[in-house]
Amino acid sequence: MKSVLLRISILALAVSGFWATQSFADDAAELQHVRETVAGMFSGIDEDDIFPSDVDGWYTIRKGAIIAYISGDGRYLLQGDLIDLADQVNLSEKDRNDARVKMMGSVSEDSVITFTPDTVRHTVSIFTDIDCTFCRRLHNQIDEYMDEGIEVRYFLYPRNGPASPSWAKAEQVWCSDDRREALTLAKLDEDFDFRDCDSSIVSTHYSMGQDVGLRGTPAIVLEDGTRIRYLGVDTPELSDDECYAAEARDFNEDAVAGREVRLEYDLECADPFGRTLAYAYVGSQMINRALLERGYARVLIIPPNAQDVEAEFEALERDARQSATGLWGQCP
Repeated sequence: MKSVLLRISILALAVSGFWATQSFADDAAELQHVRETVAGMFSGIDEDDIFPSDVDGWYTIRKGAIIAYISGDGRYLLQGDLIDLADQVNLSEKDRNDARVKMMGSVSEDSVITFTPDTVRHTVSIFTDIDCTFCRRLHNQIDEYMDEGIEVRYFLYPRNGPASPSWAKAEQVWCSDDRREALTLAKLDEDFDFRDCDSSIVSTHYSMGQDVGLRGTPAIVLEDGTRIRYLGVDTPELSDDECYAAEARDFNEDAVAGREVRLEYDLECADPFGRTLAYAYVGSQMINRALLERGYARVLIIPPNAQDVEAEFEALERDARQSATGLWGQCP
C-alpha cells in the first residue's frame, strides 16, 4: 500500500511539475507577445519597458514615470492607478517611485553636480533652473542641508527650454572647472570662468525631467522616488509667474526645509502626474492648513479626497479672504 501511495505521489509531483513548467513557458511566451505587440504599435515604447504586473493576465508598461497596463492578449490598454485593497497599497505609485529611483540611480556621479556632506544621512535629487527665484533661495540654504547630512544631487533643468538664457547659463556651469562653485555663482548672478565643452548633459537632464513629469522647479525627488502634492489646497504656479507664487513657495520652504515631515494620506495616494497626495505635518502644524490660513493658497477639493476637511478648509479660505491676508490682499 505504501508503495502504491508513493508511486501515486511521485506521479502527482511529476504532473504538477509538468504543468508548472508549461505555465511558466506560457507566461514567458505571453509576455514576449505583449512586448512585441506594444513595441510595434508605439514608437516610444521598448520591449524592456513592459513587465509582469501584480494582476494575473495583465502587464505593466513603464516609461519613465508614466505607468499603464495592458491585457495579456495585447488588446486592452488601461491607464490609471492600480490599488491593492487588501494591503491598502497604490501599486501604480510604487511603480512610479521605482521608476524614478531607477532613473535617478542610472545617472553616474560625474553626470550631476553633487554637494556632499561629511556624513551622508539622506540623498535628494533636485531639478534646478538657475534663474528660478525659489531654486536660488533653496540653494542659498545648501550649507544647512550639508549640516543635516543631506546630500544634494543637482540636475540642470532650464524650464524655458533650449535657446533660453537659462539654458545657456546651465551649459556654461557644466563647462566650468568647478561646477559647484559655478552653480553657486550663477545663482547669485556673478561671473565665473567656463570653456567650450560637450554640454549635451543639459539636454539629458531636461529629458529626464520631462520623463519624471515635472511641472515646475525646483523639483525634489526623495530617495524612494517620492514627490509630494498637498491635498485640498492649490497654490499659485511659480512656473506660470502667477501672483504670490514666490511668496507661497518661500513660506513652504521655510516651513519644511531641514525638518522632519510626517505625511498622512486620504482615499487616493497619487495624482495623474505621479505625485504623492498627502497632508503634511511638521510637529503639530498641518502645512496644508497653514497655507490657507496665511493666504498662500486656495481650496481645491478633488473627490474622493479631502471630503472630511472641505468645510474646515473653506472656512479658513473665507477668513483669509475677508481679512485680505496674503494673496487675497495682493492679487487682483
